Parts: sequence; structure tokens; C-alpha cells
Amino acid sequence: MGEWLTFCLHARAMGVSIGGMMKPVLAQFGSPTHWLIFLTIVLLVFGARRLPEIARNLGRSLGEFKKARREFEEELMKAEQAPDKKESEDKKEEAP
Repeated sequence: MGEWLTFCLHARAMGVSIGGMMKPVLAQFGSPTHWLIFLTIVLLVFGARRLPEIARNLGRSLGEFKKARREFEEELMKAEQAPDKKESEDKKEEAP
């Protein structure tokens, strides 16, 4: 732990961001080789029989998430329009 703290302090003094050191690694994850390695590990961990079930459940979860997001956006739109309608009704009442 002491070595890690010393490393962090020296890196900070030199103006190096510890989190910034991981960015190049994460930026390269989109290569086909990385995806192949990732899928191989997933296959080994979960097995071939469970992969279709996992993919199906993931698809359902994404569908439910999109549905909830759409409903939330609709509620926000209604909430934004409600004050506008209320202001127009107030103006109509004041007009006569």
C-alpha cells in the first residue's frame, strides 16, 4: 500500500493523471482481437448452453429500459407543457 501511495504522489507531482493512464487501454477495446478474447472468456465462464438465455434476458432488459426511458421523457414533456397551458389559461381569464 505504501508503494502505491508513493507512486501516486510522485505521479501527481509530475502532473500525470492516474486515471488518464487507463484511457489508451480502454480506447483500444474496440479492436476485433479484444472482442474475440472477451467473447472467449464469456464463453468459458458461462458455457455455451447459458449464452442464449443470457442474451435473451439482456435483450428484454434493454427493451424495458428503453420503454422506461421513453415514458420518462413523455412525462418530462407533459410537465414542461403544463406550465405553458396554465399560463395561457390565466391569460384567458384576465382578458375579459
